[in-house]
Amino acid sequence: MYKIYRLTGLAALSLAAISLLNSCEETTKGNSEEDVEMFIYELELEKVTTNSFTQKVNLLVQNNAFSREFIQMDGKRSIGYFDEKNDIYFNQDIATSNFSFNKGIQKYLGDYAPSLPAQRDAEGIAMDFLQKNKFLQADNNEIKLLHSGGLRADAGPNGAVIDKMRTVTFGRTIDNIAVMGSGSKIVVNIGDKNEITGLVYKWRNIIVKSKKAVTKEEMVSRESAKKEFNVLITEQFGREAKVNIEEFNLIYYDGDGRYIQPVYGIRATVTIQLSKGKTNEIPYMTYVNALKKPAEKLKIFDGTIEGKKRVNREKEGNGSSNSEGKD
Repeated sequence: MYKIYRLTGLAALSLAAISLLNSCEETTKGNSEEDVEMFIYELELEKVTTNSFTQKVNLLVQNNAFSREFIQMDGKRSIGYFDEKNDIYFNQDIATSNFSFNKGIQKYLGDYAPSLPAQRDAEGIAMDFLQKNKFLQADNNEIKLLHSGGLRADAGPNGAVIDKMRTVTFGRTIDNIAVMGSGSKIVVNIGDKNEITGLVYKWRNIIVKSKKAVTKEEMVSRESAKKEFNVLITEQFGREAKVNIEEFNLIYYDGDGRYIQPVYGIRATVTIQLSKGKTNEIPYMTYVNALKKPAEKLKIFDGTIEGKKRVNREKEGNGSSNSEGKD
C-alpha cells in the first residue's frame, strides 16, 4: 500500500492550504483589503513546438543519463516522447507549456528499499536539478518551498514501512504573498541515490511590464466575498452546516491561464450534522473572486456534488473524518 506523507504537520490540509497558511503567517494575517496593495500580472506563454520540446528532452537525457529509445507521441493538446522499454515518458502541454516527465516506479515496487537522501537535503537536490536543466529562468525570489515529503509503502517483511521516494514541492510568492491555483507549482521526485524520478513543472515567467495595480473600486469587498463563500458552503454541505472561518486573506491565483490575479483565500472548519446528533468537523480550503471584473475566470473545483456525497457518507457512518487533500 502506497501513501503520501508530509513532514509539515499539516497532513489534513491540501497543498493549496499549506501555501496559504505560509502566506498568512508571514504577511497577510488579519489584513483588510486596504492594507495590501495588489496587482494583476500577465504571464509569458511559451510557443511549444516539437523542436523546443525536443531541446528540453535532449538536455534532460544528456544531464541525467536517460534512455534515448523514444517513440514520439504528438497530439492536438500535447507533445510527448515515450520509452516503452524503460518506462520513461516526457510530455508538454501545448496550451499551457506545462512540462512533465516520469521514470516509472517498477524499480521501487515490492520490498525494494532505495537509498534516499536525508529529508533535509532533498530541497537542495531538487533545486540543483532545476538549475542544471535550465528550469529556473524566472526570478528565484518567487520560488518558495511548500512542503517536503515523499512516497512511503507498507511493503517490507512483516509489514515494515519503506520510504520509496522523496517529493519536494515548490510554489510561488509575490511580495511574500502566496500564489494559489493549479499553476505556479513545481514538483520534483527523488529516488535511489539521488536520482530524479519525476518532474511536474507548471511555471511561467511574469511579464514585468504587465504589472497593473488594482484600485479599491475594482475590488470585491470582504463582506460580499464572505457572502459568496457562505453560498458555496450551503451548496456543498447543506443549510445545516456551520462554518468557522479561521483565515480570510488576499492572496494571488494562477489557474494555468494568462494571468495571476488577486483572490480571497479562505481557510475554515465546516461542521456537519451526522446521525444520532453527532457532528463532524471538516477542514476546508477555497478561494473566491477579489476582483469585480476578474482578469479571467477562476477555475475552482466544483465540489457541490462531491460535497453532498461526502455529507451523505458521513451521515450514514461510512465516511472518514480524515480530509487530507491529494497532491
